[in-house]
Amino acid sequence: SILVTTQKYNMLPTAIRSNVTLLISFLLNDLDWDLIYTQIVREEWKNFKNILKLVFDKENNFLIYRVDKNKFFKNFNTLPLN
Repeated sequence: SILVTTQKYNMLPTAIRSNVTLLISFLLNDLDWDLIYTQIVREEWKNFKNILKLVFDKENNFLIYRVDKNKFFKNFNTLPLN
């Protein structure tokens, strides 16, 4: 396992982005969310946007996304998917 930290997701090399298995993120800009969605998220765009709204309803909340299981967490709490 390798832990990588960055302030801009789009600045990571493609080889790293394409092998992400777990993403932990605070609120990002729209460009980064679009890139994350197109490259790793296995959920409908509308659902993903709703998840982001739900997670980032308060300052300092963060999103955890388990790519291998397509599971989302608000902070450490599992979010049910429809």
